Amino acid sequence: MIRFFLNITIVLFLAFPLRAQTDSTAPQTVPMLSSTIDSLQSDSLGRKNEKRQELEGPVRYKAEKIRIIKGGDEIILEGNAEVKYQTMTLQAEKIRLDRKDNKLFAEGVLDSIGADSSLHYRGTPVFSETGEKPIEGRFIEYDFNTKRGKITYGTTEMEPGYYKGNQINKLADSTFIIQTGYFTSCDNKACPHYYFKSSKMRIILKDKVVAKPIYFYIADVPLLAIPFGVFPNKRGRHSGLVVPTFGENRYGGKYLRNIGYYWAINDYMDATFLTDFYDKLGFTYSGKFDYALRYKLKGSFYGEYYPKDPSTGKNTQRWEFGFNHSQTIDPTFTITGSGRFVSDGTFLMDTSPDASRRLDQNMTSNITARKSWRGTKNSMTLSLSHVYNLQTGRVDFTLPNITFNRSQTSIYETITGKKNGAGRQTWYQKIYFSYNSSIKNSGAHIPDDSLDTFTDELKSGWRNNLSFSAPNKVFKYLNITPSFRYTEDWITDITEASYDSTTNEIIENKVKGFAARHTFNFSIGAKTNLYGLFPVGIGKFKFLRHKLEPSVNFNFAPDFSEPFYGYFNEVTDSTGVAHKIDRFKNSAFGATPTRSRRSMSIRIGNFFQGKTIDEEGVEKKFDILTANLSSNYNFLADSLNWSQLSSQFRTKAYP
Repeated sequence: MIRFFLNITIVLFLAFPLRAQTDSTAPQTVPMLSSTIDSLQSDSLGRKNEKRQELEGPVRYKAEKIRIIKGGDEIILEGNAEVKYQTMTLQAEKIRLDRKDNKLFAEGVLDSIGADSSLHYRGTPVFSETGEKPIEGRFIEYDFNTKRGKITYGTTEMEPGYYKGNQINKLADSTFIIQTGYFTSCDNKACPHYYFKSSKMRIILKDKVVAKPIYFYIADVPLLAIPFGVFPNKRGRHSGLVVPTFGENRYGGKYLRNIGYYWAINDYMDATFLTDFYDKLGFTYSGKFDYALRYKLKGSFYGEYYPKDPSTGKNTQRWEFGFNHSQTIDPTFTITGSGRFVSDGTFLMDTSPDASRRLDQNMTSNITARKSWRGTKNSMTLSLSHVYNLQTGRVDFTLPNITFNRSQTSIYETITGKKNGAGRQTWYQKIYFSYNSSIKNSGAHIPDDSLDTFTDELKSGWRNNLSFSAPNKVFKYLNITPSFRYTEDWITDITEASYDSTTNEIIENKVKGFAARHTFNFSIGAKTNLYGLFPVGIGKFKFLRHKLEPSVNFNFAPDFSEPFYGYFNEVTDSTGVAHKIDRFKNSAFGATPTRSRRSMSIRIGNFFQGKTIDEEGVEKKFDILTANLSSNYNFLADSLNWSQLSSQFRTKAYP
């Protein structure tokens, strides 16, 4: 409710912000409003003997038809009329400017009469100001000198709903008097299903709102009344009531949702307490607590509680609770964590209006700590996670994962401790390496079909990745980059296989033991850039620039299922057929790669740019077309070695 009285003040800006940016491109220029009037005359609201003030800038206007009458003292704008003054723009079917008194009058014209005798207008005034939502009214009156104004049937749209006032008067001291003000967040703007109404309101900008009385209506029937209310009207965060919404859903029936209070505790934390009322369930409760300290920490706690089961209406307590937290200990050390918990597996499906949440059947909690070291390329991450599937009852967890990473570093710098210079470097100074090491401990708690017993799986392992690259330039223009990647896995869970002649089946057993796996791949790429500049000479378009980027890459990786590597058990069945069983298939790092790779990829990139030069010699470059072509060749394929040609085009239709 408080947002109604806080936000409806936006409607009142109609008169005050009649200041709009000067439009120097108006199709017609007519004499401006006088900006030096200093006589004592009465204004549009009947106030007399107030000294006229100079306008702060020119008033620009345009229309399909412009009439100047009364010796130039009045200007009538008709047909798509528009007036701009400083940062304000006003559009209407008809606008009258009084140059003598520096007043403005805007209105629409009667278009038709409905079957219910309702009047329909077209071209009703629409006021907009930079950074604000447009405001529409049936009639607008404004005095440029006294800055007093009046709007009849003013409406605007702004979160969290729609605002309307039958008559709004602005006084010179930033005070607004409203007669019959409305607010609603209903989607039906013309005939809302529910709204708040107050017959008299006085609003003092950036201070407070005084209203009496205040009524809450549903289907035009008053259900709640407050005789008198004083509410803060200050910018920024402040405590206050939350505006509820009215609707209907499948499990609760008609509801009034988000009745509650927002509490701005201090500059670092706030809380929201809400209750919803359903005609089938009664009351439900929710809340959220947020906290933040800039550059240090940020997080929230939230929860929801249902005293009754939404699906059956029985007195069964159901709930959801969650949290998230992030904290920066220092620039090199951060901690993040989150978690969500629910009372049962169907809570979200029964209560959430969000389709993505209803489909989310996992409860997840995790915590991650990241540490880096200043002056080095080293970093470390420790993470723990817990995932519970609400439908199957399966639990997956990591406890913990530890990863160490050293980003790309020059071998020369590492060995000698000297920095590579900015000048010409030798080939061995251009050899780089990167290193990544991770220790993984993961597991699962898996229920069987009967849900009476569980199977526990635990996997542990240590992986080391070492990569080398040596980019070099050959013949000044050709860039050659060979690279090599080596991976070593240490595991404690091995899969052994044997053939059971009695059952004619291959039996796989998971046994504890140590095993190491070494895999690698190699690639080498070549790339160059070619440039062309072509004169065009069409108007300002003087030159066309073409950049050609051809590149080719060769990739090699062996088939690690070969007996030479010893990563597979070979079991022969009774028919003499040999079966390869991966000893690492159930390890923490997955199965062994078995696909041999000997391939070549080719890519041709084209980039076209244009250059314009105007009469003053100012140059401007613009992108015209980017066209990339690529394909692959598989040396191991028996046929169809070439893959399909892939092409990508991107262009702009204007310079």
